[in-house]
Amino acid sequence: MRSTIRTWSFFNPVYSIPGGYRFEETLKSPEKVPLHISVDVSVNESNVYADYIVPDVTYLEGHYGWLNPHAPTLKFTGIRTPCVEPLTGKTADGRPYCLETFLIDLAEKAGLPGFGEGVIGDRDGKKYPLHTAEDFYMRAIANIASNAKIPKASPDEVAWVERNYPVAGHRELLSDEGWKEVCYVLARGGVFRGYDEMFDGEMHKYGVKKVHLYNEDLALTRNSLTGELFPGTLKYAPPIDSSGKVIEEIDRDYPFTVITYKKNLHTQSRTTCHRWAMEVFPENYVEINARDAEARGIKPDEDVRLISASNRKGIVGKARLSKLVREGCVGVSFHYGHTQLGAGSLLVKDAENVFLGGKEIARGDGSRGTQPSEPD
Repeated sequence: MRSTIRTWSFFNPVYSIPGGYRFEETLKSPEKVPLHISVDVSVNESNVYADYIVPDVTYLEGHYGWLNPHAPTLKFTGIRTPCVEPLTGKTADGRPYCLETFLIDLAEKAGLPGFGEGVIGDRDGKKYPLHTAEDFYMRAIANIASNAKIPKASPDEVAWVERNYPVAGHRELLSDEGWKEVCYVLARGGVFRGYDEMFDGEMHKYGVKKVHLYNEDLALTRNSLTGELFPGTLKYAPPIDSSGKVIEEIDRDYPFTVITYKKNLHTQSRTTCHRWAMEVFPENYVEINARDAEARGIKPDEDVRLISASNRKGIVGKARLSKLVREGCVGVSFHYGHTQLGAGSLLVKDAENVFLGGKEIARGDGSRGTQPSEPD
């Protein structure tokens, strides 16, 4: 099926999805994917095959909206707002290159409803434009503040926000009273309910009312992969693959269980670009329990090869002996093994002016990879 693919920041399927390297063949094919547009802050293993890579902002430069709590005791809505002005290029009218600018301009050019002049209405019937990211985010934060019925910020809080927050440059989008409410929220990082609203003494006001040990709706529902009915009650189920085969049976010839985790100084798949994090943890390891290593004669920093039923060729890494990994398991951190994100060189016209790092990461018409085999 011919299709158009759009990938955004934080999504790198070739790297992040197990067995994702199999997507490369599809992404390389103009017959299968005639148009691939990526909006991202870097060139990664997936969007290296894109027809267009639209620059985006990082979490420190962009709005990224609001954070709802997962399941805390107290209810809150966290507000994320830019810490610094975007470092990307700008359009002729001064808007930063980013996901929102790209989508808004594309929608306006295509004549889609809800974008352009007079598309955002207020309760008094007035209409406002949607041309910039701030047209949306500033009014959305104001709505959150108004609905929460929070007080106005003090003069000192307003002055502090206007001195430290880049969004203060867009305060003209709101009324003076609306801006004071937004400042109250920004100064605190969100809207938070009080302790007394959630607790009656030491008891939760809003706790779990009932625990179901049997759910008939679940028991009458079929697993979309296997076609079998779900048990509807508590049951131990071993890990299985999408066809219903028990993983332990598939891997019976492989004695170890491989687990992945994220280091406390790294986050997702992109922090190999973070110089300071890489100074602390410059290299990945295959972490193995010390007893397992002793039984197999494995020494610290010795090269070991991990193979599996789906990857007989395997990968090689240095062994790190640890008591933090249980026997029968090996651990590999999820941040390394990149072929892009600066790891390999790329042919890019005028690369020194294209990449933010300039001559430090590029020369002439190409980026400078960090693979050891590449001459400096």
